[in-house]
Amino acid sequence: MSNYHELLYVAFGYEYLIMAAHSAKTAKNHNQGIECTVITNIKFDNSKIKSESPFDNVIYFERSSDSNREVKTNVIKYASSNYCVYIDCDTEVLGSLEPIFKCLKVFDVAMKINLRPTPKIYEVAPGIPYNLFAVWNAGVIFFRNNDKARQLFQNWTKYYKEEGKTHDQPTLARAIFNTPDTKLLTLNNIWNTFPEDIKLLRKRIKDSRIWHYREPNKWPQVAPKILKMHALLSDSLIDPPIELLEEIATVEQRYRLLSYKIYQLCVKHPLMVKGFKIYIKILAKAGIIKKVKLKREIYLDGVDYDTVKK
Repeated sequence: MSNYHELLYVAFGYEYLIMAAHSAKTAKNHNQGIECTVITNIKFDNSKIKSESPFDNVIYFERSSDSNREVKTNVIKYASSNYCVYIDCDTEVLGSLEPIFKCLKVFDVAMKINLRPTPKIYEVAPGIPYNLFAVWNAGVIFFRNNDKARQLFQNWTKYYKEEGKTHDQPTLARAIFNTPDTKLLTLNNIWNTFPEDIKLLRKRIKDSRIWHYREPNKWPQVAPKILKMHALLSDSLIDPPIELLEEIATVEQRYRLLSYKIYQLCVKHPLMVKGFKIYIKILAKAGIIKKVKLKREIYLDGVDYDTVKK
């Protein structure tokens, strides 16, 4: 097992793949020598774009896009380094991750704690309800590739399956409760900054190390950068099936619309955004553009892509 730092993404579905590519590029800009691994169900030739690709390693799966959390809950299984971090695709890395990697010499896992109780109803353990127990966010997970961390991920996978593969964060809380030997470092908002956290950072996104923008339609500054990743990766796809080509066309149009300067100006004003959406509907009805939602898809149910395993 190597001591280099590894960043892992689970990118099932084309939109998540190009978001992950953008995130990986930002990570490399601020973290010299970090290796980026993407686990995906989109088959593309990374060697074709190796000089420009932000991915050092690609792991392919023949699985539907809605099975991404089954991989995420046991992502340590695919790690090849001693010191790793899993990051959601809808992120930008804005600074060095070195301080937390150094902490992994002492701790097994590091995650941000959610300040608000989760609205999901469940029991962490018998007699311990969800609203009385801390919840950690699963969007950024630093971990040392050791037995204790592996046990935590294995328990997370086990509880996620027991819950019917519906809730990953409540089952992560259960896994933490039932894996007490894990040395857990709780991180603050700097390491996983959501839009609602900006006030806590005095409205300075640049103070964040990992910016978790979540919804590109509400943070359209990211759209032109994701479009560049689309231009890079779309040419490297291997025998894409029809359903994937349709998905790509929808995704490309979404990010072109989000990249318009007029939308960038509208986004801060709800009424103007509403007017922009009406305008888009009119264009779609007239057949000028294809009907498309500005908000990204959570995942595409049951979409399978022909891929090969690593």
